[in-house]
Amino acid sequence: MFTHAKRGLKLLVYVDDVVAAAKTQDDIDWFYKKLSSRFNAKNLGEIHKILGVRINRDRKNRTIYLDQEQYIRTILKRFGFTQSTHESKKVPAADYEYLRPSTDDDE
Repeated sequence: MFTHAKRGLKLLVYVDDVVAAAKTQDDIDWFYKKLSSRFNAKNLGEIHKILGVRINRDRKNRTIYLDQEQYIRTILKRFGFTQSTHESKKVPAADYEYLRPSTDDDE
């Protein structure tokens, strides 16, 4: 990861994929202009997916959700799990904070 201190720019680079993040659109535009002046680059706009990870942004609530649903579906299909049936499973807790042995009432 590269950081440009003056502009607060963060870069994620993997082979020929580059993701830029900054506090302002002006900083992103500055970076893209510099990159394009040196390399044959294509701005694909706001990021939706990188390296198989889907990115969903909720700008209003300032949250980012990452998932690999497409990858999971591919693996399930490869091993023959194509039906979308659900079986209730007993789990001891909804999170890790209150782990305990399961009871007959847990679902």
